[in-house]
Amino acid sequence: MICVSLSGGLGNQIFQWAFGLWLESKGFKVVYDISSFENDAKREFELPEDCIKYGRIAVFKKNLLSGFVRKVWKKGYLRCEGYKYVSEDFFDVSSLNKSDKYYIQGEFQNWLYARHSSKYIRNKLSHALIDRKMYDDWFHTFEDKYKDYLRVAIHIRRGDYVTDSISSNFHGVMPIDYYINAINRISDGQPVCVVPYSDDIEWVINNFPLSEKDTLILPPKDVNNSPFADMYMMSLFDHKVIANSSFSWWGAMLGQDKEQTVIAPSAWFNSDSDKSKPLRFEDWSWV
Repeated sequence: MICVSLSGGLGNQIFQWAFGLWLESKGFKVVYDISSFENDAKREFELPEDCIKYGRIAVFKKNLLSGFVRKVWKKGYLRCEGYKYVSEDFFDVSSLNKSDKYYIQGEFQNWLYARHSSKYIRNKLSHALIDRKMYDDWFHTFEDKYKDYLRVAIHIRRGDYVTDSISSNFHGVMPIDYYINAINRISDGQPVCVVPYSDDIEWVINNFPLSEKDTLILPPKDVNNSPFADMYMMSLFDHKVIANSSFSWWGAMLGQDKEQTVIAPSAWFNSDSDKSKPLRFEDWSWV
């Protein structure tokens, strides 16, 4: 059995879930530990209840990985409750024995894991979305109304990338020029209807420049505060410009069931370009 630790925001959690599904395809039984959210003031477990059931997510008791035991495990010195700790840096599936128990911790942001299960994940998450019909209806009406425009979804991540110095230094906010150049690359002179998704939509409204022939349309508001709503809406578009964000990445990946154009930033991190290589899905344009 393998226990995969879930942590971070929704995008990170889906990456870790996809990694678990990939392990299942290799014949391992997989459960998921969500105890990291108990002491995280900024993040919470965001996968819908339906995904917990069908994803076979199990909750490990808090005392399994708390305090001193967690710290020692990170150093790799201790086995606890029969589980062998494996960090992402030292993960090698060929070294795992199906008769042993492993606790695996990491982000596992790799398109090879994600592509394997993206259709399954899209199906589970979309069926868990309360207002899915409303979003589908809005999108069909939008497509018909703006049929003479090239319709492009963009994701602008600000939030902690702006307010938190650690996140800002590690990731950095994509400049407006990145989006303008990407849209121009997709449109090739056609009029464009831009639909922005962002954690700071007011900033986008006030700061995003458009030419006279283009227009900006706001997506419908998520009245039920579903973390997946914007991601699902982004997945419906045939043309996307994403940010250096795992949430943004999945908004594009979950649309891979159809032909689409995705522009993504090659400078995913400020300081470590090699770390972004596993994210660079081969069907997208990285600029």
